[in-house]
Amino acid sequence: MFEKNINDFLEDLASFKSMHGGRSASTLVGSIGIALGMITGDLTLNNKKYVEEKEVVKEAMKNVRSIMDEMNDLEIADI
Repeated sequence: MFEKNINDFLEDLASFKSMHGGRSASTLVGSIGIALGMITGDLTLNNKKYVEEKEVVKEAMKNVRSIMDEMNDLEIADI
């Protein structure tokens, strides 16, 4: 999937081709959700109101990034 643009991925997903399964679509959606959450984490890290929570947010973002990487690996394995 990473060598394809999103339109090609969606066209393949919508077709009878067996190269994509539901797992690749699910992990893509999950990764997008995680990426959006990481935006929130970055905004929180740069907000002076949350300076006391900085380490907690950093650790959470590290853990979430690990999950996103695992999901991306699953997506590649499904293709």
